[in-house]
Amino acid sequence: MKNVFLVFGILFVFSCTYNSEEELGIIIPGDITIEEQVIGFQATVRPIIDENCAIKDCHAAGATDQPDFSVDLVVEAYSSSIKEEVLSGRMPREGTLTFQEKDSLISWVNQGAILD
Repeated sequence: MKNVFLVFGILFVFSCTYNSEEELGIIIPGDITIEEQVIGFQATVRPIIDENCAIKDCHAAGATDQPDFSVDLVVEAYSSSIKEEVLSGRMPREGTLTFQEKDSLISWVNQGAILD
């Protein structure tokens, strides 16, 4: 009987292997989904920013102590911070971004945050 437990124990240990996120099919925004596509600022990023960030009491003109994301050059200047905040889930404070929106923003930053 002891041998049976020993065999099952050994089989159990060898069956438990580490799988990478890629092997498990876990997709991280900006990592492998659309990174190879060029993400245009005006067509893709600007609408996400306008809808979720450059709004009253957030990152719009007149908001206190916050950068004005209605200005393209400001979005470009804060692109690394935008990526961090989106990845952490801290932003946007009101509502949430879809996986596609997160992926687009992060991929745009990873591609150099180029304004077009």
